[in-house]
Amino acid sequence: EIFQRLLPRVYQIVDEINRRFVIQINERYPGNEDKVRKMAILYDGQVKMANMAIVAGYSVNGVAKLHTEILKNQELHDFYEMFPEKFNNKTNGITQRRFLAHANPLLADWATKKVGAGWITDLSLLSKLKAYADSPVAQQEFAEIKRANKVRLAKYIKEHNGIDVNPDSIFDVQVKRLHEYK
Repeated sequence: EIFQRLLPRVYQIVDEINRRFVIQINERYPGNEDKVRKMAILYDGQVKMANMAIVAGYSVNGVAKLHTEILKNQELHDFYEMFPEKFNNKTNGITQRRFLAHANPLLADWATKKVGAGWITDLSLLSKLKAYADSPVAQQEFAEIKRANKVRLAKYIKEHNGIDVNPDSIFDVQVKRLHEYK
């Protein structure tokens, strides 16, 4: 009632989308009021915006393969049966490889020089860096990269927040958690 009263024209449009969609449900599942109850956009005094998004949208995306499967097989199964082509998965995240390549180009370039570019598509190839663990030269190169990145971050913090940060202090920064399975 509030939606209809506050947004009468929008409500008319939603009502028409719902009317047409309920016809589709009834054509596909004749006499199945349970399907209409679960899938309708407007039902029993409620506006189900998730249903609206599925009906009017082009794509339904789970944020991970597991989530997409839950949507398809459980939470939105009725919609998946009716619109399987809309359901897909695009993981909402970044792999460690891509994170390293984009967030730390100096270290990524160093790793590429040491073990080749294959690590960019196969993270396990970074294990070849173990061969350099005891190398004083490699340790010095790594330390220089770390220092250059801390100087760059200190400059960014100064420019954007007006705070002076000593690049020789310990930095503990986490922007987004990284999932091992990615």
